[in-house]
Amino acid sequence: MNAFGDKFVTTTNSSIISGCFFIYKIVFNVKYKSGLGFKKNYEQDPVFSHHVNQMAALAFLQPNDVSQGFDDLYNSLPQMLHPLLDNFEDTYIGRNRTQGRAKPMFEIELWNMHQRTTDRLMRTSNSAETLHRRLSSIMQCQHSTLWSCINN
Repeated sequence: MNAFGDKFVTTTNSSIISGCFFIYKIVFNVKYKSGLGFKKNYEQDPVFSHHVNQMAALAFLQPNDVSQGFDDLYNSLPQMLHPLLDNFEDTYIGRNRTQGRAKPMFEIELWNMHQRTTDRLMRTSNSAETLHRRLSSIMQCQHSTLWSCINN
């Protein structure tokens, strides 16, 4: 995604690639609540679920503040959550090294929602999902190709 995004933005100049908060939350829920074995804790302990949701809320900080916000969160949350936080750091923040943070799998600018929220822009891709669903129902197939559009 990052390699494509870098190439795409440089060739189209004014395009902005942004993640979808809804998808971010779905991935977040699957990976950090269920996938790492914390589903029961999340469902039964409101304090635990609040702590996990604080991690997702980092998406609304200014991009330059996310790293410090993460560090503050890491230092304030219980030790039990550190495996979750370590995985989140590697994926979304970048591991803190002596010479600065390593490059994360998904750069902060891709998933951060601060500017989109302050500009009152959509934080999800619901309109694109709606269009896709309509096209699928019109063409009566889920994964249509250009040729199926032409033939129908």
